[in-house]
Amino acid sequence: MSYKYSFTLSIAFILYALTGCNSETSSSTEISIIKLEKFETIISIEDNVLATPTLIRFGSNSNLFVNDDARTKVLEVDSNGNIVNEFGQPGRGPGELLLVNNFFLTDNHLYIVDYLQYFIHKYDYNGQFISSMDYGNKLGLPNAPPAPFSASQILVKDITNQPFITQDGNVMLSAVKFSDSVQSIYELTDWDGYHIIDIGSVPEGSTFVIDNDKLRSDVSNRVVPSLYRSNAFVIHNRANSDEYFLIYSALPKISKYNSSGQKLWSTEIPQTMELDSLTTRFFETMDQLQQRGRTSRIDLKYYTSGVSNTDGELFLITNTVPVWIHHFSTQGELIHRYKLISEDIENMPIFDIDFDRQRIFVVTEEGDIRAYPF
Repeated sequence: MSYKYSFTLSIAFILYALTGCNSETSSSTEISIIKLEKFETIISIEDNVLATPTLIRFGSNSNLFVNDDARTKVLEVDSNGNIVNEFGQPGRGPGELLLVNNFFLTDNHLYIVDYLQYFIHKYDYNGQFISSMDYGNKLGLPNAPPAPFSASQILVKDITNQPFITQDGNVMLSAVKFSDSVQSIYELTDWDGYHIIDIGSVPEGSTFVIDNDKLRSDVSNRVVPSLYRSNAFVIHNRANSDEYFLIYSALPKISKYNSSGQKLWSTEIPQTMELDSLTTRFFETMDQLQQRGRTSRIDLKYYTSGVSNTDGELFLITNTVPVWIHHFSTQGELIHRYKLISEDIENMPIFDIDFDRQRIFVVTEEGDIRAYPF
């Protein structure tokens, strides 16, 4: 099974191969590096349980919930590797799916975001469909035919500015549109789509309309392009169901908000060698594209997803090969860097954590699911 990231252009993947560098920046020399070399294969692709796992969640019942793009459904897998429940199925009917972008576990329900149909489907934990939210209608998005994609390749999901489900079943929808009047990053609504409050400040210098001259200037000046500055995704704070981390994935920066829209704190993430490699590759690749007279662009994304523990600490996975897990304190200070070692098969930046048994679950490029103790 071939290994690819999902970028704006498929050709850009070749140019934008994510490789590490050997030098450490001065701002990160005192942040400890912990190499994790031992792992256990929890589910092997040879077991024929999974085909293309692209999202994983560790449930409160100690089962793994896995989105399998080849099956177009979310599977619940027990500790013996057996499928015990299925959520959704391929199709356009009620509760059916075309392409899963993300899914969320709350106390009583499982929610699946269908990126192609602009639906969020709600199920109980027996796999029974309950209802759907048409977030495309709320955001004024047009119904479009499905874009071609390969279900045989493990592609990292892009959750930037995509819907997020809170623990009480409300929905955060992106407020970032191709407009000059963007006032926030997300809009919090109830399940019926009624506005509750705006969440997330727009970074200074952000733009929302593609301007190739401005993009070229930003790249030339080695600054984060204005078009990328508001790229962000949400992580729930497990220590407080009323709080959320907003990860600005191109800056990079972390802000914490509560459900009243109040910013509790904000901090910039220090450069490390793994993040610096992404910065270097981004600007080098953009230089090559622009020198060839192309108006195309690639993503600048330092992290692909994250999770918090019940103490309110944050863990983010880097968009690199090899993958790193960055561990942040309750105030957003980077305190540990875990490097997941794999000599034979590369790990993908797709993960979750079992905090009780201190295991990091990660998907490999071939579709295995491994557990690294930490």
